[in-house]
Formats: sequence, structure tokens, C-alpha cells
Amino acid sequence: MVVSKNSMWFVGCGMSLVGFGVLMSATWSLVFQEKIKNMMVLRNGSTSFEIWRDIPIPIYLECFLFNITNVADILMGKNVPIHVEEHGPYVFRERSTKVNITWNDNSTVTFRNQRFWYFQPEMSNGSLSDLITSINPIIATIAYTVRNEPLMLKFIIDVTLRMYHRNMFVTANASSWLFDGIQDPIMDLVENMPSLPYTIPFDRFGWFYKRNGSVDATGLFLAHTGASDFTKLGHTLKWNNSNKTVFRGQCGEVQGTTGELWNLENNAPEIKIYAADLCTYMSLAYSGDVIKKGLPGREFTANDSLFDNGHKYPQTACYCDEDSGRDCMPSGALNVSACKYGAPAFVTRPHFLGMDPYYADKIKGLQPTPINNQLPDPDTLVPMFWFREEIEVNDEYANFARSALSVRYGVPYGLYVMIALGASLLLSGLYKIRRYPLRQLRECDIAASQKFLSNNISPTVTNST
Repeated sequence: MVVSKNSMWFVGCGMSLVGFGVLMSATWSLVFQEKIKNMMVLRNGSTSFEIWRDIPIPIYLECFLFNITNVADILMGKNVPIHVEEHGPYVFRERSTKVNITWNDNSTVTFRNQRFWYFQPEMSNGSLSDLITSINPIIATIAYTVRNEPLMLKFIIDVTLRMYHRNMFVTANASSWLFDGIQDPIMDLVENMPSLPYTIPFDRFGWFYKRNGSVDATGLFLAHTGASDFTKLGHTLKWNNSNKTVFRGQCGEVQGTTGELWNLENNAPEIKIYAADLCTYMSLAYSGDVIKKGLPGREFTANDSLFDNGHKYPQTACYCDEDSGRDCMPSGALNVSACKYGAPAFVTRPHFLGMDPYYADKIKGLQPTPINNQLPDPDTLVPMFWFREEIEVNDEYANFARSALSVRYGVPYGLYVMIALGASLLLSGLYKIRRYPLRQLRECDIAASQKFLSNNISPTVTNST
């Protein structure tokens, strides 16, 4: 009987292990994905919410400024190309937090981005006191805004501008160009110009003026939390309470994520990132698989479709005015003037990389492999600055991700071992159960035989006299 109990224990344990192992093997992928979903959905207490609200990973902003070195030749009227010299990088440590967070329902959330920048002199190539000469952005804005106005109005404005400035260039330190702002007396006049279609809410000009610590600089976002549809995690639904921007057609649609959180499909051919500074989204195409800190990933980069304006990709023609392509740029530059209070702002890749040579040939000093007019050529784009923002996962989160991947791919192997162990116990138990009746029968036969012999065969005793 002892053997029978052991056999049943083997069978029971074996069936349990095999059953649990098979069930978990069939559902493990779904279980893991559900766990990841619970961690990534934006809601109070979730892992991703804490990271998204106050990004703990170091972010660095690297700014490069272009200094025009041949201003004297240009003012003398010489027919020379503009020559620029790059200064920088000026590196800032960035802290990004979400504020004014409001949960509208289970599926959407509204928030604002608040960013702080801290200069990192030890990482920079140059000082914020470096002097940079470039086009006066105030004069350029006014000239660009009234370029299609009657000649008499332009003449009056030109005379007025010359009362305050001898030429269209200005020299200021790097700090003023970036965060502190450049003071100009014409700013007071701009506020009272009736012909300007924009209200400019600044008293100075700087690329990031009034943005350090501001909660209003990038606007109000409405995003999907992923709770009701995980595929929409992080998707921007509205910006400043609208799903449309200054561009027409699909170019003016609010699309993509803010670049911080999304549910990326394995075979996604591209990703879309909404850039509030451009009032539009950028499409980045899949370029290959990469390995970073031992983690497998997918790389997305800008190709020639970015800032194409319909030259090669018809769907991007909506970045030009519908009126006969007015203000339509050659491929590689995007006119974002309407997004910048009418200022003549154009966005390209660094050093005019990938841009139509029509403009790049007019500027000397650019290395493309990493508007008004005292200029020799009135149809010239003058590079003023470019920047890049870098964020790289630190060791803490890299280790966490590696651990998650180990669990994701390691558990199935453990389940296979469990199934094999269970099958071994099950087979062993069945074998013992099968052998038990035979052994019991054999033992019964022996016992019966011995009893029979003891009852029917007795010794013979004889007496002799």
C-alpha cells in the first residue's frame, strides 16, 4: 500500500506541474503584456506616470550659434556670400516636469510642460559671454511682415527703422541670444504698428527667452492615457484646445506623441512626434535595429521627407500656401513664420543638411555632413542657430529594462523545465502504478503457494520396534 500512495503522489504532482506549465506557456505572453500595460498606462501610481511626470533621466540641450564674420564686406556692398562661423556647443542640463495635470476621464489627460535649463560650463565649448553677430531678428521680422504691403508703407517703415539702427545686424553675447533676450527700442514701436497681424507678447528677443521655468511656453496638451486603448498611449489629441494648427490640411492636424511615451508597434514604419515649437508634427522613418547599453531597440531618423513641402512627397504640399504655392520653400526647409508671430522663421536640419542646394550655396562656412535687405542676395536664408536635445537611459533604468526582458524571455524556459519535470513525475508514477498490481499479484501467488504447501505437505514419522 505504501507504494500505491507514492505512485499517486507522483501522478498528482506531475499532472499539476504539466498542467500549470502548459497553461502558463500558452498565456505567458498575454500575462506579461498585461503587466507591462498596467505599468505604462498613465494613471496615478503607475510606474510610467511617475517617470513621465518628472523625468529622472538626465537631459541635455546643446545649442550652436552662427556668427557672421564678413559683415563689413556686406555693408560695403560687395557681392560676397555670407560667411558664418559656428560657436558652441553651449550645453544646458534640462529638467522636464508635467504640471497642471487634469484627468478628464479614464482615457485622456491634460497637462503643461515646465522646463528648467542650467548652464553646464564644464561640458560647453565656449562661454555665454561670447559675442555673436547675426541678423537683427526685430528688423527682419518687420521687413518680412510688410514685404507684400504698398511701397509707400514700406518706405515709411524703412525710414523709421533707420532712426534706430544703421544696419540690419546686431551683436550680442550668447546668453542674450539664447535665454536672456536682446533688448531693442523697436519692440515698443512694434506693439503700435496697425499693419502687424500678430500680437507679440515679448519685450525682448531670444531663442528661449521667457521659456526657462515657464508653464505656458509649449502650450496645453490633451493626450491619451492608453487606459481604454493601449495602442494610443501618449498620443496627442489636442494642443491648446484644438486639433488643428496654423497649417492647412493634414499638415495642420495634431498628431503623434510628445516624444516621451508611446506604445510602439514592432513593425511600425515610422513614428510621429508633435513639436509645439513648429506647430506641427515630424515624421521619422524606421532606419534599422540598434543595441544600446545591451538593450535591443529600433532606430528612427529623419529622411528626405522631412520639410519636403511637396517636392518629392505630395502629402507635404500642405506646408505651402494654397495660393499658387506662395512662400513655398525648396525641399528641406519649413516656413514656420505663422507659428512664430509672423517672424521670418524657417526650420531646416543642421547646416542645411539634405536641403536643396539653392540656399546652401549662398552661405559659406556650413558643413552639411554632421531676409530683407542689405544682403548681397535678397533671397537668402541666414542660419542663426541650431540645437539638439539628448537623453540617454541611465544604468538604473537600463538594468530595470534588462531585468524585464530577462523575465519576458526567461520564464518560458523555466516553464518548459517545469513541464519536463512534471512529465517525468507523471510517467514515473504511472509506471509505479502499473507495476504495483503485478507485484501485488506475485506476492499473493507466493503467499498462496506457501500456504498450500504448508497445509498439504507434512513430514512422515515412523516408529521402529
